[in-house]
Amino acid sequence: MDSYKPTLYFRTFLSSFPEWRNSFYANIREEYDISVINKSEEYLSYLAPDEEGRTVEIKFELNDSLKRELDKALLFYKKELADLFQQNSIDNINFSTVQKKILYDLKNDYAKTISTYPLIYKYLQKCENHLIHLTQSTDKEDYFDTSLLSNNDIINATFLYLKEENEKGQPIMNHEDHAEMIKMIIQLIEEKKIPELKKKLRLNIPSGLLQFTFWVFHKELKTSKPKRSDILEFLRNVFDALKENSLESLNSSFRNTRFNHDLSYLPPIIKKHLSK
Repeated sequence: MDSYKPTLYFRTFLSSFPEWRNSFYANIREEYDISVINKSEEYLSYLAPDEEGRTVEIKFELNDSLKRELDKALLFYKKELADLFQQNSIDNINFSTVQKKILYDLKNDYAKTISTYPLIYKYLQKCENHLIHLTQSTDKEDYFDTSLLSNNDIINATFLYLKEENEKGQPIMNHEDHAEMIKMIIQLIEEKKIPELKKKLRLNIPSGLLQFTFWVFHKELKTSKPKRSDILEFLRNVFDALKENSLESLNSSFRNTRFNHDLSYLPPIIKKHLSK
């Protein structure tokens, strides 16, 4: 197990931070053809006329760009921890101690940069707080945080398990059908298109679990969210097990959890909703 992997994005970014900072200023200078720049540790500014000819100060906040990079680093950290916590061999207490030591060393290694840019320290603290939640929780699925996931990340987190085997060791669906399903899901989100298939897809899982998987997906989406009725129509048009169901019956049983919950192959994003 690579204990350092969750902090890899932070470590890589901080090791090249001077170059990243210089690039921030250089790109602004080039894009706006600025000849005179007033620099500080937190923003770049220059004077320019507004629409009425008055001279105003235009600011480009370094912290705005820095926050975007730190959001990516925090997301990477959470996803890597979630992967590690799916390994049953982890000892929560020892694991927590090791991870806290890694975060502590990271703060020391880049103390000068962090003291200049306290936003970095706040994000490292967010990492530690998330770690504490994970290691102190009796139900780790509650802390699978999806707040920073993109729609593509949510698709992967929700539907990737359908390429694996069920509790009987049977493939849930073949890889070609899975790839086609993902393509149609993306099309549903981006183009609002509901496919009509002559040969519908077959899956080796209970139909209730299939519906619940799509309920989780619909609930977790942040942007470009299709209507619930479109999701239900998608289910009926794409999957053989649900082709005879009416929209009314699918709607009434959409969040129904009347299936075996003792399914070790389910991903955290689904398990956390089953525990509620």
